[in-house]
Amino acid sequence: MRITILAIVLCCLSATSFAQAKGPYPFLTVSPDVLVPNAEFSETHKTGFGFTVSGGYKLCRHFAPGLSYTYYSVQSKNATLQEDLAAHIVKAGARFYLQDFYLVADAGTAFVNGYGNGTRFIYSVGAGDEIRLGRRSRLDVSAAYEGLNTGRNTGIIAVRVGYTHRFFR
Repeated sequence: MRITILAIVLCCLSATSFAQAKGPYPFLTVSPDVLVPNAEFSETHKTGFGFTVSGGYKLCRHFAPGLSYTYYSVQSKNATLQEDLAAHIVKAGARFYLQDFYLVADAGTAFVNGYGNGTRFIYSVGAGDEIRLGRRSRLDVSAAYEGLNTGRNTGIIAVRVGYTHRFFR
């Protein structure tokens, strides 16, 4: 047990001793979203809008776990036949980096009002790129497929262009 604790402490010390060069750092991203309904969902609903606030901690060069909050608003094409979709979404996941390009995978809970009313499971997979604006700031461009479990085929392609700030860098 003591050897395990000692090994963890040594790993943490070695990871933080080079923090100013390429070490771990937290980041925060804020972005507006364009939501494009996919498959059956596109037959009943229009393109929607939302916003996302996400934060993470880049532990090493290629891996960053994180949390995100998203709000969705997607209107139905025919209000008398289908309800609009409004959702508050909380997800946890990770980014896998290759330089500034990354792949992302998230899963979480959606609190849905209207179409598929209730608390639902949601997952997303996607890719993005961070374009350098300054020493700590980036333009984050990403797209993700988001599957919302409403009992029907509710798929959304979310396109985001946001601002990322890297702290303590």
